[in-house]
Amino acid sequence: FRLQALNDASIFTGRTGEIARLEEDYQLWRTGNFASVAVVGKKGSGRTSLLNIASTSALKNTGLFRIDLPKGIHDEQSLSGLFGNISREKQPKTLDELELVLNGLSTPVVIIVENLHNAFIRTVNGFELVERFLLLISRTPAKVFWIVSCGIYMWNYFEKTISIRRYFYDVIELGDIDQEMVRDIIMKRHRLSAYELEFTPGERDKTEKRYKRLGSEQERQEYLAREFFYDLDARSQGNISVALLLWLLSVVSIKPNKVIISNEMEDDTG
Repeated sequence: FRLQALNDASIFTGRTGEIARLEEDYQLWRTGNFASVAVVGKKGSGRTSLLNIASTSALKNTGLFRIDLPKGIHDEQSLSGLFGNISREKQPKTLDELELVLNGLSTPVVIIVENLHNAFIRTVNGFELVERFLLLISRTPAKVFWIVSCGIYMWNYFEKTISIRRYFYDVIELGDIDQEMVRDIIMKRHRLSAYELEFTPGERDKTEKRYKRLGSEQERQEYLAREFFYDLDARSQGNISVALLLWLLSVVSIKPNKVIISNEMEDDTG
């Protein structure tokens, strides 16, 4: 059970509508239309997992390149250098050179660029590199199907300052997930362990008349599971990463064939 983004479609839950939109946009691009896509959401909303699954489903069997913009990318040479593996003949040192390389490709490609917000510099003219990169996107639509991910807060800031939406055909916003999806995500991951689950009652549960009236252990476990996931959803506020972390923090012990979960959840997420 790990906190990192998913690569396995069999345990990926939800976001089917978003995956379908990506596939529709891709098919639209293949017919010669401008169809660049932005995937926007909070940290922990599943942006990377969505792109991982899309890469192995909707975008499978494409010429795909994936670039994660690290913090500290402040100039064209550093940014252009990240695209060096696209062309073996010429390594671009500026975005103008990169534009020539991309438009000169014999076969169109898919390029995923993650964390666009890392190209923003909190100084005067801090938008310059971001705007220059967006211009590159608008100048290479015939050869590149662009998918760009960005944090929601910086995206909203970009929209207010440089009207970033005008550079994209589709903006896929990853909203908060609901209680049912939180439970499904966690249980799909847990089932891979083949361990049984046992929920232990908290002090509040022990005083609840509904709990005390339950006659069998199965009924008590079903009650505790419902209460646990209700509390988990309220505390995580629809954030997948927070929900997964709270789940792990609730594990009190692991027996040979069973994981013991405490219903007295401690919020130690920072």
